[in-house]
Amino acid sequence: MKNINIPAYYYFENSNPKVTYEDGSEVIHKDGNEAINEISNEIVVILNDNLGKKLIFKARTITFDKVIYIAPFPNPVHLLIFSSIENYNQSVNVIKQFAHGNNIEGENITVLEINENNTSHKYNDYVRLRILSIITLVNSIEAFLNQIIPNEFKYKVEENGNVKELDKKSIESTKVSFRDKLTKLIYQFKNIDRFETDNAPFVDSILDAYSVRKEIVHMKTNSENELELYFKTVSNILEIDIEKVIEDTISYINNISPEFISLENQ
Repeated sequence: MKNINIPAYYYFENSNPKVTYEDGSEVIHKDGNEAINEISNEIVVILNDNLGKKLIFKARTITFDKVIYIAPFPNPVHLLIFSSIENYNQSVNVIKQFAHGNNIEGENITVLEINENNTSHKYNDYVRLRILSIITLVNSIEAFLNQIIPNEFKYKVEENGNVKELDKKSIESTKVSFRDKLTKLIYQFKNIDRFETDNAPFVDSILDAYSVRKEIVHMKTNSENELELYFKTVSNILEIDIEKVIEDTISYINNISPEFISLENQ
């Protein structure tokens, strides 16, 4: 499936935002060549491109082998969804290689090549890539929900007949379940007619992925014999329609924040 574009999280064009220290004092701008020895790992970069545009972005530098590398800080939500799609696409490429196993004569069955560790590299890669795709996808939704809720927003919940308000810190804690954040909180935040009904199919799909992610994280061994250990969890990993969940996730996110995610042109 198509991958998505990854925009920078803090990025401006032809603007001059006032950058200050925590105490409110203004940051003194320094030329990159003069300040190379003073560069910290968290900076705001101002550049002029070849077309005369002023580009301003937040950066978290990387230092390797005594060289400092600088680039715009990506939006983590997009980065996680991109990773989910990429891992899913790689899993599809892996399963296409299954045909090179040992076919049982007269049967539409293939026994994959077993390596020296008594497993199959191809089968292992397929399961691993699907696990990574599911984990990063659910993580992207959690990050998105936390990202779009304004700091000043108060989530109203009823408890024992009383209504109380939860602030942003409480919303991002375990006080609000993933299901409630995905539904009740967002529906309250958007306050749009039919919003809940229109998004219900996407929510069900996302909750299925969340359930599988939860199984992966905990990997419980509730079984009566060793042959059944992890079998249910791995079966769910193999059976869930990851491509559909990714598509439903993108639809859900774009319904909340139109055009938040755009597909790459291929």
